[in-house]
Amino acid sequence: MTSSTTCPACNYARQPTDDAPDWQCPNCQKAYVKSARFAQDQVPEVELIDVDPDLDPSIQAESARTVWLSAASAISTLAMMTYASQPWEMPFDLLIGWIGFMCGFGTWAISPYLMLGSKARKLNATTRQSLPLFVGTVLVSIFGAYTLVETIFIHPDAQGGVVFIVLPFLQWIGVAVAVSIAESKWAKPPTDDATLGDAMLK
Repeated sequence: MTSSTTCPACNYARQPTDDAPDWQCPNCQKAYVKSARFAQDQVPEVELIDVDPDLDPSIQAESARTVWLSAASAISTLAMMTYASQPWEMPFDLLIGWIGFMCGFGTWAISPYLMLGSKARKLNATTRQSLPLFVGTVLVSIFGAYTLVETIFIHPDAQGGVVFIVLPFLQWIGVAVAVSIAESKWAKPPTDDATLGDAMLK
């Protein structure tokens, strides 16, 4: 037994001046072999768990894209709404009414995007949930942008402002379909997998 031997039981490093037998720890008087076996018995076994590929943390990136796309679409909608109403040409006393108009109808105009972005942040457990929301957001955004550009810039009309009231109704149909698919039994993971996914994403 060399002088550098360390006892597995008490972590005492054997010194050259120790008089105890080579097989025994001078500090705790225990046999090195028995202490080593005891230490090995205390090592916990690690159980390997098969992880569902759907629970890969990379799906957070897809949910983030949905949130950013929803935010960009909402901002562009408000920008086109502002351009269509042209508040810079209004008298100052009408600006207060315009602000109230934007708070009310503006919120309604971007409500589909608010719902999609909110759901994308909550339903990010699996790709089956995040993918329908992302596809739905893309389709709703494209339809909204095309309709607004067509109404405001390509074929402007005095009654074009009605589009900000009617368009959200049509967009909400797409939102309802996307959210329904994302919250369906097909898209939801099993309870155990969902718990594991939440633990991985924390």
